[in-house]
Amino acid sequence: MIEYLCPECSEPMSSPVSLVDQVETCPKCGIETTVPRPSSLLRRCFNYSLTLIIIIAALVFYSEKTAPVKHSRKFRPPPPPGLKTSWERVVVANVGTLDIPPTMEVRTKACQEQIMARAQFRGQIPRGDFDIFIQPQGMNNSVIDNNTNYIPSIVIHTRYISSGHFYRLTDQFDLNKIPIKLPTTLDLILNNQLNAEIEGNSKPVLIKLNGMYCVQFTQECRYFDSAPVIINTYVFQNYDRAYFLSIGAFKKGFAIWEDSFKSILNSFRITNVRG
Repeated sequence: MIEYLCPECSEPMSSPVSLVDQVETCPKCGIETTVPRPSSLLRRCFNYSLTLIIIIAALVFYSEKTAPVKHSRKFRPPPPPGLKTSWERVVVANVGTLDIPPTMEVRTKACQEQIMARAQFRGQIPRGDFDIFIQPQGMNNSVIDNNTNYIPSIVIHTRYISSGHFYRLTDQFDLNKIPIKLPTTLDLILNNQLNAEIEGNSKPVLIKLNGMYCVQFTQECRYFDSAPVIINTYVFQNYDRAYFLSIGAFKKGFAIWEDSFKSILNSFRITNVRG
């Protein structure tokens, strides 16, 4: 038998000599690798050992610098609240669920394509890579050029990095050690996707929402010459990704939507728990 390590995850593997130069699949990570010749095993083992030492050293250094205050078991979201009359429970793929009022709807793919086509015609470069966009009821059937017609709105955007880059949902952490620049990241999302001009950011604060720690901050922006818009953003770190949940409405009428926004936040559940 030939013993060797998976080049991806360093899982020990073994294969008969008859399989030299043939492809085997790692039982741990699933990557396909070529069974090495015996003469190259020593060199490969040395390379893997050296790589492993470097990785361990980096992890120790990183954990000392950015270790969360508390690590907990894998999070299980609490049951969602009772669904209000006429409200709809929406499933957000690879994220979770949230409830929306009857005055709002999920933007359809056809509506998004029309919006992007019109934006490109005006020389803008919009992005449509949000997980879900919830807008006022009826807008799917009447696409309008003015972005202010899509306010109030709820947007969920996921930013992927790599395993272990972010904290877990139940980790209480130091805001000074958060691995992303929150307002800057969201500024890019708003500018690219919604063509909004940012006028101010509040100081991020750490809060606990539905059993999950998240960073909350507020931004004030304008869409071209529109009245000021207030956007509250909640950033949930989930091991290899971060979810940006943004809820926005006109500053002048924000109080009208406040109760609905509280119910939406109270209903939000992340079911795709990572780590």
